[in-house]
Amino acid sequence: MNPIVVVLISTGDRYTSYILPLIASLKKFFPPCDVILFSDSEESFDAIKVYQPNLGWPRATLTRYHAMLAQRELLSKYNYVFYLDVDMVVTRKIESEEICGDGLTAVLHPGFPTAFERRQESTAYVQGNPPYYQGCFIGGERDEFLEMCQDIKSGIDADDKKDIVATWLDESHLNHYLASHYHSPAIVLPPTWAWPDPPTFDELGRNHYFTQLQKWGEGQEVDFTPVILHRQKPLKILIAIESCVRDMQNGSHQVIRETWGRDLINVDLKFFIGSSEEKRELQNDEIQVNAGDDYEHLSFKTKEIFRWSVTQGYDFIFKCDVDTFILPSRLFACQFERHDYTGFFTTNPHAKYHYASGGIGYFLSRRAAGAVIDSVPSAGLHTWCEDLWVGQVLGPKIQTAENPEGEFSELQPTKFENYMAWHVNTNRHGPERNHKWLRSHYANRGNL
Repeated sequence: MNPIVVVLISTGDRYTSYILPLIASLKKFFPPCDVILFSDSEESFDAIKVYQPNLGWPRATLTRYHAMLAQRELLSKYNYVFYLDVDMVVTRKIESEEICGDGLTAVLHPGFPTAFERRQESTAYVQGNPPYYQGCFIGGERDEFLEMCQDIKSGIDADDKKDIVATWLDESHLNHYLASHYHSPAIVLPPTWAWPDPPTFDELGRNHYFTQLQKWGEGQEVDFTPVILHRQKPLKILIAIESCVRDMQNGSHQVIRETWGRDLINVDLKFFIGSSEEKRELQNDEIQVNAGDDYEHLSFKTKEIFRWSVTQGYDFIFKCDVDTFILPSRLFACQFERHDYTGFFTTNPHAKYHYASGGIGYFLSRRAAGAVIDSVPSAGLHTWCEDLWVGQVLGPKIQTAENPEGEFSELQPTKFENYMAWHVNTNRHGPERNHKWLRSHYANRGNL
C-alpha cells in the first residue's frame, strides 16, 4: 500500500469527464499514491470506488468533509491524505517532500485573498486578513487532516442548525480552521499549485491571476510555472427579470423572448412573479416565488428571486425589469465576474449608501446575493424600492479605503447606462409603448 492517498469527489454528470485526465496525471506526476473516488458514476476508473449520492448544489460541496469522515477507517490506513477537486490536472513531477510535512499542506488563493466569511453568527467567521487558502487542494499528515475534517464538519452542522450557509461554503470553514495559529499549515504552497485555467484578465488585458501572483511574490523568488491546473468551469449566469402577473398576462415576457432574450448564449433567462391565490399556468422560464406580487412587496420579491437563484447554483445574477433592454455582447464583457456588485450607481437623499439602479439592472455574485437573502427589508422606502434596499444591505460590506476589511467589491463600468443596458418606465408609459420601444431598440441594436 502506498503511504499517500488522494481523495476525489465527483457526483452527477457535470464532472465525469474530468475524472480520467486527473487520475492519469496523478499516476504520472504525483508521488506514488492510491486514489479514492467518491462518485455515483457507474463507469470504471483506476481508483478505489466509494459510492457517493449526488446531493445537488450546494450540499454536494458542503458535505465533502462529512463523506471523507464516513471513510475514516479507510483513510486511516495511509500516512498522508490529500483532497483535490476533480476538475484539476497535475502538469509536472511532484516530489513527496514538496507536499508531505509535519502537519497540513495548503495552497494560497490567486485571486481573492480576503474572501472570508464576515458574519459573526457563522462558525466560519474570520476576523482580520490572514492568508486565504483554496479549498480545491488541501491535505497533509493523516491525523491532522482527519482532525480538520471533523472540525469543519462540526462547523457546517452548527451553521445548518441556524439556517446559515457560509459565503464560500466549505472553503469558508476551511479558512476559519486555518486562520487559527494552532492550525496554521506546515507547508504553504504558492497559487501556482491550483492555477486557474483559463485565467481571467484585468481591465488592461493582463492575466488577472498572474498580476495577483506577482503581488504575492513581491520580494521573494517565485516560480510562475503552474504545477496543478484548476480547469475553470463556465460560470453559471442568470438574467432574473422581476415581473408580475399583470406583465406576464400583457405579453411583456414574450416581447423579451422575441428580442434581446433570443441573443443570450450560455446564459439562462427567467421571469419571476409573486404569489397569488389564483393558480397560474407558467411556462418553463417563469418562476413563482413566495412574496407579494404588488409594488409594496418588491424588495421581498427580490429577496426571494436571489434565494431561488442561489439554491439553483448560479454564480452571478443580473437582476432587471420587464422594461429593461440589454445588449448581451456588451453587458457580459464588462468584467462583472471579478466583482460582487456591478451596475449603474445612483444616490438618494434618504439613503446612506449609493446603489445600482434596478431598472437598468445590476449584477450580484452568489456571495452578495447571500447577504441580501440574510437581510429583511425594513418598513417604508425599503419595502418597495428594492434596488435602494439592496444597496443599503451591501453598502457597509463593500471594500473601500475606509473599509479595507469589506468582504465585497463593486464595479461601475465607464459605460453602462444607455450603452450596455437601457430602461423605460412602464408605469409612466404603459405596456404597449414599452413593447414598441423594446422592439424598436432591438431592430436598431446595430446602431446603439
